[in-house]
Amino acid sequence: MTGPSVSHDDRRVLLAYGRTMLSVQLFELSLRGLVQSETELPEGGLEEAWAVIEPLFRMTAGQLKNRLALEDEDLLEELTTAVSTRNTLAHEYLLLYRMRAALEDRPPGDAVAELEMIADKFDVLTQQLDELTAERDQAEGIDPHAEGLSLEEARRLWLDQGDE
Repeated sequence: MTGPSVSHDDRRVLLAYGRTMLSVQLFELSLRGLVQSETELPEGGLEEAWAVIEPLFRMTAGQLKNRLALEDEDLLEELTTAVSTRNTLAHEYLLLYRMRAALEDRPPGDAVAELEMIADKFDVLTQQLDELTAERDQAEGIDPHAEGLSLEEARRLWLDQGDE
């Protein structure tokens, strides 16, 4: 079975779109990390902490943005624009690209350049969020560069949880 025929120009746009959506996903991961850094975890074990953190993974980018306690109005405005752009990319961009190509006779290179510019903006914003998260973690005494648990330590903790 063969799929639909895709022109060389459309492939260029689709590759740029995929690269841009990777940047969007990394932005969402950093946004979730910043929200998590603001989230008070309960004392206790893994299950209690996971009960607080797990719902963050079901939240939309807009819901995550709304949970942030930001005093920086410029950053909040950038996040609002980024979430709106993310939604357009995810739900409408490819249809809009096809309509513009057909109705406005726009060359595919315009879409590729637009997507590259959007990806760059998401990359810069992701870096800002990561830096803010690292600052907050350091203020809480968390070393963002510390190695995580070894597999053996994780197993031991897991087994200790089961004994309670």
